[in-house]
This record gives sequence, C-alpha cells and structure tokens, in this order.
Amino acid sequence: MDKVKLFGFDFVSMADYDELLWELESGCKVANDELPMLITPNVDQTVKYHQKEHVSLFSRISSAKYILPDGQPLIWVSKFKVNRLRARLTGSDLFEPLWKHICRSGKTVCMVLSQAQIGERLREEYSNMDYYVPSYYSIYDAREYSMVVEATMSMIRMQKPEYLILGIGFPKQEYLALALLREIKAEGLQPPLMFLLGASMEFYTDVKKRAPRFYQKLGVEFLHRLLSEPKRMAKRYLVDDLAFFPMALKEILSRKKDEL
Repeated sequence: MDKVKLFGFDFVSMADYDELLWELESGCKVANDELPMLITPNVDQTVKYHQKEHVSLFSRISSAKYILPDGQPLIWVSKFKVNRLRARLTGSDLFEPLWKHICRSGKTVCMVLSQAQIGERLREEYSNMDYYVPSYYSIYDAREYSMVVEATMSMIRMQKPEYLILGIGFPKQEYLALALLREIKAEGLQPPLMFLLGASMEFYTDVKKRAPRFYQKLGVEFLHRLLSEPKRMAKRYLVDDLAFFPMALKEILSRKKDEL
C-alpha cells in the first residue's frame, strides 16, 4: 500500500477503497510500531493537530496504521511533492463499503456514537454489533472522561469486538481511542482495529444530511457546511483554518529545498 508523507502524516495513496477492503478481508496485520487504527484527517484537523494543545496527540496518533487524506486541499498540496496522493479518501465514503464488509464477513463490531438512533438503525441491518452513546462530556474533566472510557471498556470486555468504530468527532474520538488502547493492553486483551470516522454513520443513516454530490465532487463540502451553518462554522473555516495556507507553503517549499 503506497504512502505519501505530508504534514507529518504517512497518508495512504489509493485510487479507491478496494485495496484497503481487500487487506481487511485477508486479515489486517499491524506492526509493533503501528497503532491498530484508521484515521481520516481533513484540513481542519490537520491544522488542529499542529496546534500547541494537540501536539502530544499528533505525535501518538500519527502512528496509526491507516491514515486517509480526507480533504481535497491535501491532494492539491501533494501535487507539488515527488510522490502524489492519488485521490481524496473520505471517512464518509469509506463507511458504506466498510459496513458491507462487516455485514458480509460477520465481524463483531462495537461503536461509540453521538446518538442512539444511529445505533438502532445500524442494528436493524446487522445484529452482531453493540454501541454506546456517551452523555456530553469534556475531555478536560477527568471524572467525566474516565466514566466514558470505563463504559466503553465494559462493552469491549463483554463483546470482544474485532472492529471498534468511533463516531463522536475530533478530538474526543482520538483521545478516547488512545485511552482505550492503553486500557486494553493493560488488561492483556486483543485490541480491535479502530476506525475513527466522525459523522460518517450519521450520514449513512440519514440522521444528518451530507453535502450534495456537487460539493463532494469538487472537494468543497466545507463550503456547504459554511453556507448551512454560518454562525457556527464561520470562525472555523474563515479564521482558524487560514493557518493551513502557511503550512501548505512550507510543505511545498520543503520539496523544493530537497531538490536543490
């Protein structure tokens, strides 16, 4: 599986999801220096990973076995590199074929979701699954955070899932995944392969509407979200994520420097 180094991540470079799904069907082997995890950083997350408050998270999560480029600007920047990313690979597009693979193969799966109705709709399609919906919590509140970790661990101990899918958004799902791995290893359990997919299950079950196909094809789904929720999204996309441009320039210039 080809990979391209970009923004400190070893992004998987594929034209589609077939190679990944074939590897899952054949049996995923995780090296000792890899986390049994799939993440899908987009532009907003790439910016946040490089902020001071998430530097420690970035240093750990960047060892994930599968890192998919979920952001068209990431693809554009890669065109200036020696090796280019072949295509944008979103978590939202991955979930449907992944879910079909799970249903077909009979994998035991657990999920941490944002709403119970998502879990119920998925359970109607596949019964060999369990899910947990945490109440609102802060990752900075040790008591609340430990309760979520323990509740998820209880589900894992009972179900012994082969796959664990987290859909509670950045950075909660990332911190939770790492905390669960620590607990799983401490208890000597077999770690499941973790998929950190954000709102993907919300889109699949129609609990939340994804951007129209037009926006998806252009790789500007953020624009649809900005137009739909301007008050909530304006600061994120028009202020915070402007930091991506100097980061992108640095990546491009680093390639030029390597060529000299």
